[in-house]
Order: sequence, then C-alpha cells, then structure tokens
Amino acid sequence: MYAGAPVLASASGGPLETVVDGRTGYLKAHVPAAFAEAMSLLAGDPSLGLEMGKQAHRHVTEKFGPGAFEDQMNDAVARTVAEPRALHPLLALAATVALAALALSLVGWDSA
Repeated sequence: MYAGAPVLASASGGPLETVVDGRTGYLKAHVPAAFAEAMSLLAGDPSLGLEMGKQAHRHVTEKFGPGAFEDQMNDAVARTVAEPRALHPLLALAATVALAALALSLVGWDSA
C-alpha cells in the first residue's frame, strides 16, 4: 500500500483492518475464482489500479504512518496520566517510568 499499489487480500485477519475494499484494493473470499475476478478488474482497467494505488498510499500514510503513531502514543500517555489505573497495570507502570525518565532528562539529570 505504501508503495502506491492496490492490495488484493483475503477478507480475514489483518487486511480487514488495513484494506478499504473497493478503494485501496480488494478483499475477497479465500478462493481462486474471487482472486481471479479482482485481478481481471485491475488488469482490464489500468487507471483503476493507479487510482486505487494512490488511495492505498494515502490511507496507509494517514492511518499507520509516523504521525498516526505519534498521535496514538500521545493519547495513550495522556490517558495514563489522567487515569493510570484505567489501563493494564504493566502499561501504566511503563508509562510512569517513561514519564519519569522524560522529566529527569528535562532537568538535565543523567546516569553518567
């Protein structure tokens, strides 16, 4: 998807979360005839494949790129600070340690 190519995948598991059927590629039943049909559509209309590829790149960049990751991490840290017991105890502990390390680095403390 990041390379700008449409995806042809089985309609199960991870692809259900990443591929937008009919927009960034095709999600099909795990049978040869379904895959052949999708390949035929793409082979018969190169402009469709190019447009789906553009949409795929845009989608994966927006949903799974560094900016999206940063937003998710910021949200997780904010939730942990606001309500540390709402998350799994190990995640809350990890977030607390990370925040403490950040605070110490901001005041110039180091372990050297």
